[in-house]
Amino acid sequence: MLKNEKSSSINSFINEKYLRYSSENLFENAEDINEFNLAIFPLDNQLRKNHNVTGKIFVLQEKQAEVRWLENVNSFSEKQIDFTTPNILNKPLIIIKTTSSSIYAISYSYGYTLLNREHVVPDFGLNIARKELKLHTIKRVKNTNFSDTLYVSNFSSNNKINLNEISTSQSIPNIVDEILGEMTIRFTDGNNNIKELNIFASSKDSIKINGNFSIEEDLVPILKQLGNTYRQRRSDRTFLDKEILAVSSRKKEYLNKHFDDYLSNLMVTFKKNSNEFKVNNLDKLFLDIPLNKVKFNIEDLEIRVHSIFRPGEYLNFFDNTQEEIFSKIFSFFLKNNVQEFVDKLKSINVSIKNRNSDSSKDTSIGNLFSCLYMELNHDSEKYILYQGDWLSVNKNVWRETRDFVNSISSEAHGIDFNEFNNEDADEGDYNIKISKLDSNKGLICVDKENFGNQNLDGGFPLYEINGRSQIEPCDILKVNENSAFFCHVKRGTATSGLSHLLSQARASCILIKKSEDFVNHINSVIKTELSESEAIFLNETNLKRSKIILGIIIPEKKVHFKNSKVFPVLFSLNLVALVNALSLEGFEVSLVKIPDKK
Repeated sequence: MLKNEKSSSINSFINEKYLRYSSENLFENAEDINEFNLAIFPLDNQLRKNHNVTGKIFVLQEKQAEVRWLENVNSFSEKQIDFTTPNILNKPLIIIKTTSSSIYAISYSYGYTLLNREHVVPDFGLNIARKELKLHTIKRVKNTNFSDTLYVSNFSSNNKINLNEISTSQSIPNIVDEILGEMTIRFTDGNNNIKELNIFASSKDSIKINGNFSIEEDLVPILKQLGNTYRQRRSDRTFLDKEILAVSSRKKEYLNKHFDDYLSNLMVTFKKNSNEFKVNNLDKLFLDIPLNKVKFNIEDLEIRVHSIFRPGEYLNFFDNTQEEIFSKIFSFFLKNNVQEFVDKLKSINVSIKNRNSDSSKDTSIGNLFSCLYMELNHDSEKYILYQGDWLSVNKNVWRETRDFVNSISSEAHGIDFNEFNNEDADEGDYNIKISKLDSNKGLICVDKENFGNQNLDGGFPLYEINGRSQIEPCDILKVNENSAFFCHVKRGTATSGLSHLLSQARASCILIKKSEDFVNHINSVIKTELSESEAIFLNETNLKRSKIILGIIIPEKKVHFKNSKVFPVLFSLNLVALVNALSLEGFEVSLVKIPDKK
């Protein structure tokens, strides 16, 4: 019946009460047992008559094999334990055929895998979600490892993410298994009444619904409407579409060749500059540490590139510029041709450690090539080299993301951000300088005023924040009677550094909204830094009009570029998610580009 037909699995579509056969007498009541050991039962007669459909119910019954560790366990026991009772697992699958070209599978457990995978529509649920689900209605996404389907950033360690959450982990492309949200499908029942189906979850090959419906009257009309929705075309693409894809082997060959040529040209530039890189020489290439591998405070991150750095030498990842780090790396390869250069990049190990830890032990994070990040445009397509793989960004989604990022406000709200120059050793010095300018009266430098897990009743995990984190309320704070301004500052455009910027902003906003302890902590800093006559404390009134300012220090010549021309793709995708999420919480977000003249 299934040969040459496509089928759609609709997991958990009907209540278990419709599976009328118990495991105890399953095979006895079966119409037949086929060659695959599937018990076959007829479809309900009334259902067939009401909707003019045909179908069968297939049930696979599995018994757990005898456990191999039986003897080992009993060797510890005074009395012998009986583990021989089998655990019976049923995997039922209901096949309904509505027309010669429409076959549907209603499954429980892993029932849909009984179908030949060639004949299963693998993105049935997600395809409907892409057409019907709106970004603001998405509540949660369940994801697994990266594949060639829908991309959503992996923002947390528990394999379930909220789109309004960004943790301290690096953003990693992932395949979405399930989207929790709200969408309504309208269908017409057998009496021409318009009804609504409220879907709360869609996965790769299934949907789940709220409430019950009549299997006799509504099931087939629902199946038909879902089929129509699945097949319909939409000109306006949703943000939830195929965003990041693995490239073909042929395209990968081309991109690798382009990468080799780029490295070769960089080496020429490096030698012309007397063996150093200057600002703007490395527009496309970054050294990017996968922050999901960092189990301590990000700002204490030190890296070591083995074979290149001196024995025991480490560099602070955020205090040293990309130009300084790459100058050190390229010096090592001066005598190599480009192919030798690339081969050695893949063999040299990179490790990290916590500079404030007493332990001298470091952690390997992979080879040097896997720590490189690069973006490349070709034939109107955008490609990124990320953790050792070439990925392609869907141009329609990138267009939407680009337009959104370029439209973000650049409002500084009266704060004079000035310039970053030779007076500033690092971001910390810059933040202090800015807070002391006469033009910034009332501004407070809150940099390093960390709020730890131990300061919060219930701890950070209660708010789905990494328990190891040290949360800065912001770098620079301005408070007046009507509003509060939280400024987060970061130098450079490496994805990992910008990911950290968003992580801090997100965590701070969550705690501002939900933790009185956190607000009290900020008020204690205000009390310390300002005189009694100058101090204005955070309260319910000014927090209602909170503003978030992301201040990013970039080369002076790029300050007037559009945001999409300056910032990496992965940062831009995460920025969209953060701005949308914070807007829902009542925070206005602006992005200010600060000129770097150092």
